[in-house]
Amino acid sequence: MRDKGLPRASALLAMAFGILCACSSARHQNVNHPNYGDLEYGTDLAACKKLHSTVVSIQGYDVQSQVTTDEAKVATCMTERGWQTVSQ
Repeated sequence: MRDKGLPRASALLAMAFGILCACSSARHQNVNHPNYGDLEYGTDLAACKKLHSTVVSIQGYDVQSQVTTDEAKVATCMTERGWQTVSQ
């Protein structure tokens, strides 16, 4: 029997990412690549979140999945990729 929790968890992670991007008012600049914009920032953020997220499946009457993200590691990953928050 296939565990269908992982695709659902991935969809939830993508939705959370979209909501965070839509609500975010901070601007970001890449010091290594000054010509990078919102698209590249979103791509790097998604990659860092994927790298530092885990999906936990809880077996029971129904299968439940939970995605946990280590935000400190995500922030470090973004800094390593050259991203800095700048005032508007």
